[in-house]
Amino acid sequence: MLKHPQASRADFLDVVAAKLLADNPDDEPSGVAARAVIALERLAHHVEQLVGATGVGALLARSIALASVTFPWLKVTAAVPGESPLVQLRLAIEAQDGSVITAAFALLLATFVGLLGRLIGEGLVTHLLHDVWPGACSQEVKESS
Repeated sequence: MLKHPQASRADFLDVVAAKLLADNPDDEPSGVAARAVIALERLAHHVEQLVGATGVGALLARSIALASVTFPWLKVTAAVPGESPLVQLRLAIEAQDGSVITAAFALLLATFVGLLGRLIGEGLVTHLLHDVWPGACSQEVKESS
């Protein structure tokens, strides 16, 4: 999945994450955090059609747990029962600087996509990502078809 001639899957997802978060280089962390959460919400909406809301919640919780090994401040996002982890994620992200937000988002995205790929298959994930973010993933899909 996500085969790109000059990049590994993680490198490619780093590029996708940067494209999704790019807007204004002088943007405040709250703006970058908002774009990260919107991107995750959009992905979650599409994935929910395949694995249901409970499945998305489990994938997101596991992705956050795994990514929190590298970014311990992500642990706070799983600490509030009954609330969407995306609400807490946005608050946690806003407290970071832009480069940390991008790196954490890229890791979270790669982890989520990796877990999803094991569940539904790499090919379906590739097409799902293209459907969710056609502008950010269009080159990859053309090259993997």
